[in-house]
Amino acid sequence: MRRIVVLVAIVGFALPAMAQVIWDNGLTSAPDGLIVPTDNGGSSQYEPNGSLDSEMADDFVLTAPFTIITDIEWEGGWNGNVPPSNLLSWNIKFYDDAGGLPAVNPFAAFNIPDAAVARTPISWPWGSGFFFEADLPEQVSVNADVVYWAEVQAEFDRGGTYAQWFWSMHLDPIIMTQAHFRSVLFGYPNWTPSSTVFGSPYDMNYRLTGIPEPASLTLLALGGLALLRRR
Repeated sequence: MRRIVVLVAIVGFALPAMAQVIWDNGLTSAPDGLIVPTDNGGSSQYEPNGSLDSEMADDFVLTAPFTIITDIEWEGGWNGNVPPSNLLSWNIKFYDDAGGLPAVNPFAAFNIPDAAVARTPISWPWGSGFFFEADLPEQVSVNADVVYWAEVQAEFDRGGTYAQWFWSMHLDPIIMTQAHFRSVLFGYPNWTPSSTVFGSPYDMNYRLTGIPEPASLTLLALGGLALLRRR
């Protein structure tokens, strides 16, 4: 019985201890004020009344054993002085790759209330900017060495104003494939390269945090048991 308790304890402590950044898409900033240079911002916003629906997505690939995503961080801002008071939530989506662009529909999608998203002010050229961090409601497990795409989208009703949210992006370096954009309102109903939409290839500023796959944690725990037995 004691061996089982020890095994569970080791696995339990391994999860938080081994959480780490598993993909950095050029986002080197953090709430300590080290802000990544921002070249531009891409509209990625959903309005419940249907008047605005724009999306930005960028690709990533994870390496074993860290193939479980638990957290996402990103930067962006509004084209006004303050965030809208009616900001509702954030849509976080993950897509399979479809020949070098995101698939039509996501394989995992979460609607996270704004109150559950940490926000730290940063310098933003066009209004109010922030560094955001959100824990995913559920872990997202992907395959190692396979290309996927991530999307961050603000959801709120502009209420008759022109308030619009932009996901910050950079020109260099382009990591893997440039970001893609789609919006029926702006004339791009299908995923379109950022170079076509904005005149230059851009990459989105975000990073993913995760943990090892369960099989790796089990091996780690068994290794810990072996060390305990030797003692």
